[in-house]
Amino acid sequence: MSGYTIHKLERENFPLLIPLMQDCFGMEVDITYFEWKFKDNPSGFAEGFYAKDEKGEVAAYYGVIPETYVINGEKRVIYQSCDTMTHSNHRRKGLFRMLAMHCYDLLREQNKLFIIGFGGGESTPGFLKFGWKEIFKVRYYFYPKLLTGLSGRDFSMVEEVSDLGVIEHLTLKSNEHAQIHSFKNKEIFCWRTSNPLHVYKTIAVKDGSEYCSYLTYYKQKDKLILFDFYADPSGKGRQLFNYLKAAMGKDTKGIVAFLQENSLQSRLLKKYGFIRNPFNRGPLHERVPFIFYASENEMEQFDKSTFWAIHSFDHDAL
Repeated sequence: MSGYTIHKLERENFPLLIPLMQDCFGMEVDITYFEWKFKDNPSGFAEGFYAKDEKGEVAAYYGVIPETYVINGEKRVIYQSCDTMTHSNHRRKGLFRMLAMHCYDLLREQNKLFIIGFGGGESTPGFLKFGWKEIFKVRYYFYPKLLTGLSGRDFSMVEEVSDLGVIEHLTLKSNEHAQIHSFKNKEIFCWRTSNPLHVYKTIAVKDGSEYCSYLTYYKQKDKLILFDFYADPSGKGRQLFNYLKAAMGKDTKGIVAFLQENSLQSRLLKKYGFIRNPFNRGPLHERVPFIFYASENEMEQFDKSTFWAIHSFDHDAL
């Protein structure tokens, strides 16, 4: 494209993305955010491309981060599309498509083309034009603080966990019911919860001498974000949610979870009193498209929502 040059993202280029994040998302981040997300990821280094104009200004970025998933019982590195950014001075010039195609061509050449994403209101139509497919919706489930009077009071057995190794058997079990799910061993879970934008806390409960259920959350402004959880059939997991509900302070409006619609996890949250906004407007009404792009054969093979288990842990920005 006339006036622009394309460059592959390398570690030394991370500072170039800081003004893009500010312009596109209003996010104040520093180099540590990109070091965490693009370099320290146990699944590998990010693949991305950025465009510069004739004056050397970074105009746009498109990239993907590798993630370890289990697909049909086998571990495999796939990719998540994230941090798609075009500076306000350079929009409507085809930069998104140009950079995305460079990225897809690279992955295709390496036989690694399997990308997932969470579509935005503006970006989803563009992705679908590229050949992506929408599989299901992800939506917000929440527990308003006003309902805390109805919640249970028993959370006496709940413990705060600092060594995530003691619950690794549970993180690996938390989504294994699905044919396609993220692989959450200790190394990946520790990396995921070291996002410098949040302070995560993990709690767990035992059945006898071994932990049987866990829950990870963090506070964001006036909400508690339910990041990940597993509640075993014994019912002791309910104590974790009692603890979380009791943890809401005076400045907290409620608890929010981001989950695949009509999934096993969303049905469990409904049992624990979580609700969703059924309307097309108002707080937390959004239904976010979950989309993916792969070879034609794999897109046909994995195009059913029942194959997947997706929730907050799997979204790069949570």
